[in-house]
Amino acid sequence: MACQLRQFADRETLYETVSSALYAELTLALDKHDSTGFVVPGGKTPVAVLQRISAMALPWSNITVTLTDERWVKPAHQASNEGMVRQSLLQNSARPARFMPIYTGDETPEQAEVICNDRLSAFPWHNMICISGMGDDGHIASLFPHNKGLEKAINLQEKRVCLAQTPDPLPPQAPYKRMTLTLPALLSARKIYLVIVGKGKLETLERAEHGDDVHEMPVRGVLRQTNTEVQVFWAP
Repeated sequence: MACQLRQFADRETLYETVSSALYAELTLALDKHDSTGFVVPGGKTPVAVLQRISAMALPWSNITVTLTDERWVKPAHQASNEGMVRQSLLQNSARPARFMPIYTGDETPEQAEVICNDRLSAFPWHNMICISGMGDDGHIASLFPHNKGLEKAINLQEKRVCLAQTPDPLPPQAPYKRMTLTLPALLSARKIYLVIVGKGKLETLERAEHGDDVHEMPVRGVLRQTNTEVQVFWAP
């Protein structure tokens, strides 16, 4: 199943197109099953998309939302992905959606692995849609190049859906330990929408497509597999 790249002249058109595509995909998923899962990222890029989706007339009480990853900070912290999603997505029409947070309140993500995996066992993985971003270094979710613990998190035989990760080095703009969905958890999606903006991200995508070392660029684990459809949306 090939990875599809769609390019747009401007970001507003990209955001509108991605929002409409997600609306259609979530609607289709709910036509097939009584409930669906919606996995969303943190970061700045998805905010405009999530705000648009929050106003769409979907049967939100049948949609369960969780995160691709979480920085290990309290939800009120400015770096919290949960906080961003509560402010951008879980508003307007989307208020009735069920939200499954990743942050547990434990001191470290390592201490929270069992609780987090137990919590997410109730997530509808069998009927899930995922939207994600990608870092300039080729990371996706919190699967950073050469993370401590990356080997387990990208192992396609891994049964756990989330694992603690520590980027090495810690990103200066967000120097926190993380909890991330594993690669097999991400790839359980019906479809993955990868949303990137800027010339640098397009260059990163091109580098990722021309290599096969997933440890060097973990996004390759999504781009180079053949079981889950991946659509990449890019604008300058």
